[in-house]
Amino acid sequence: MIAPRFLFTKLFCLALASCSATVFAATGAGPDAFGYTAAATTFAFEDLTNPSVPSTGILEVTDDATVSIPIGFPFTYYGVTYTTVTVSTNGILTFGGADASHTAININTNTTLADLPTICVFWHDWTFAYTGTDEALYATLGTPGNRRLIVQWDFVVAALPSPSVDTVTFQVKLFEGTNNIEFHYDDATVSDDVSVSNGKATTVGIRDTHGQGATNRALQWSFNQAVIQDGAAIKYIAPQFRVNAISRISTTQVLLDCTGAPSRINHVQATTSLGTAFTNLANVTATANGHFTYTDSNAGAAVPKRFYRVTSP
Repeated sequence: MIAPRFLFTKLFCLALASCSATVFAATGAGPDAFGYTAAATTFAFEDLTNPSVPSTGILEVTDDATVSIPIGFPFTYYGVTYTTVTVSTNGILTFGGADASHTAININTNTTLADLPTICVFWHDWTFAYTGTDEALYATLGTPGNRRLIVQWDFVVAALPSPSVDTVTFQVKLFEGTNNIEFHYDDATVSDDVSVSNGKATTVGIRDTHGQGATNRALQWSFNQAVIQDGAAIKYIAPQFRVNAISRISTTQVLLDCTGAPSRINHVQATTSLGTAFTNLANVTATANGHFTYTDSNAGAAVPKRFYRVTSP
């Protein structure tokens, strides 16, 4: 929550349009139980305030507010496909509903207030309700099959423990096809309040509904740690569930070359008709890069034909 509006002068007035550097020292995290992994990546901030970018502004002069926006393509998150996502002033995205809560938590051990599938880009009590702040913006860029949704929190300030003067700017990218996610931090430093600067009092990570604890469907990069530097970037890599190739090795056996959740158990399933339910054939643990093979010794002759798939645990 915030105090009444007041006037202040921004300490920094320039936003970088783009640059390229890798400054995050951490090496990676995961996989979680679904198969997501995370790693530092190359910083590539695409400034949506650039007049040449067809972006849409949202959440101007708001606090603890949310708005639903179109993704622009089908995006799959923890096995569910969505076409819309909800943006909060407080640095998170949610699927299937809104969450305007402003208190960051440890998502590995605790549930969020709305318990929704959540992307915690830079979850903190941020606000656009003060003079000198800007707004959030979004844009879907790229060509069909290779698009990305970008959501940018531009010149937002910390509301608590007391309203900061210095602003931060960061963005998230959702990628079509791969379903990967990237966080890019153009300015993560709150120079006048180290208690909320560079990731302090902030959660960075992803989670599914009921993702905390034993289910382990959450992958937290940091919580309440000053480890997010200006120019940092993090990539969350979604597991790919597919049968890459099928080879018949005898009249009764076929060999499946598969990709699934890395370092986790995956289900290999089959059906004789795409209009009927799949039957589970085996549970196979993939390598660290998600690869595994499975031999179906009961495939029989070429007819009736079998359809195979790899699914999440």
